[in-house]
Amino acid sequence: MLERTSPSPIGCTGNELVVDQPIDSLGEKPLRTVLPQTEALGIVASLRLHWPEYLMEVKVDFWDAFFHGAAQFFGAISGVAIATFILRGAPAHESVRYAVTLPGRYGDGVAFVAELAISFTLMATVLSAPNRDNLARYTPYFVGALYAIYITFETPLSGMSMNPARTFGSAFHASYWHALWLYFLAPTLGMLVAGEVFLRMRNGVGPYCAKLHHANNKRCIFHHGYRATEPRISN
Repeated sequence: MLERTSPSPIGCTGNELVVDQPIDSLGEKPLRTVLPQTEALGIVASLRLHWPEYLMEVKVDFWDAFFHGAAQFFGAISGVAIATFILRGAPAHESVRYAVTLPGRYGDGVAFVAELAISFTLMATVLSAPNRDNLARYTPYFVGALYAIYITFETPLSGMSMNPARTFGSAFHASYWHALWLYFLAPTLGMLVAGEVFLRMRNGVGPYCAKLHHANNKRCIFHHGYRATEPRISN
């Protein structure tokens, strides 16, 4: 079953099944209707008929997305600067070179495919796990395990970036721009493909959320979608 959970003011803990209704004849804002779960299959059937509109639904507000991206780049650049200051310039040593991300011995092509693959897998995990009630709480552990595997086995291929901001922060201080395009394009493409595959597997029904840690009292910046839930047996 796919259940749409209403966004809570804080965290990700709402449990009502709600559906946005079309704007009414008076031009009022869309109504939100709470429906019994027995009607969920009918809702999903409707979504399947109108999936293009739901594919266009914005999942994150513009300013949330903007500041999230800006913070990533600012954090990467300032983090390297702080580390260089604290370690008295040690990251600038030629053996470290600010931990720049470099393609491995097999070249740019293999590095591109490797970055695309690990980014695809990571995004597929982040989209899939939080969308099931019985797996959502374990999302951080899944992601942590993937990072450990990538660092151990994938680093020799591409340097293991998956994050353009992380690569840019090191490249900025080292003034080393070789193959920078690779670390912007491959992760982005891999994650976009993962999102497209996820939507196709769910007949165009968008994800519930894409947040690693849900059990907290922080505001969730994602507009919640539909989550697969286990059948509930009423007494």
